[in-house]
Amino acid sequence: AYYQALAQPYVARNGKLDTVAELSLVTGWADQVAKLAPFVTVFANQTGSLSGNTVNVNTAPGEVLMALDDQVDEQMARRIVDERERVPFKSVGDLSRVDARLSVALAGKVVVKGTVFRITARGVVKDAARTVQAVVRFDGAPAILSWQEF
Repeated sequence: AYYQALAQPYVARNGKLDTVAELSLVTGWADQVAKLAPFVTVFANQTGSLSGNTVNVNTAPGEVLMALDDQVDEQMARRIVDERERVPFKSVGDLSRVDARLSVALAGKVVVKGTVFRITARGVVKDAARTVQAVVRFDGAPAILSWQEF
């Protein structure tokens, strides 16, 4: 009813999102989408997963790591990033190299190997530039999930 009463009414999908940009259509989210877009995806980590709610601790930015648990403050996130740059984590238990409590605190929230990746490429020739952003899944046969050119 709310969306139908807008100046430009539309029907709420009430289903899975196709793009992160669709979050801007949800009441109260329009201003937040630009801040969230670099950190989230609408694609599950595993094919067929409904809950793809794990984060790859070897690639996640500090902001995402801090959102996972109250124990991960800015300093702890920096230590995680520094440690994975030295030696990537091979198991969630390896987080104990940073802090003994982390592997328990982040169990079920993180993985050490992802399957969905965002790839951004920018080409420049003289005064012309083009950017391509793709979201791909690598779990068996590679699949392009999203392709945008701008």
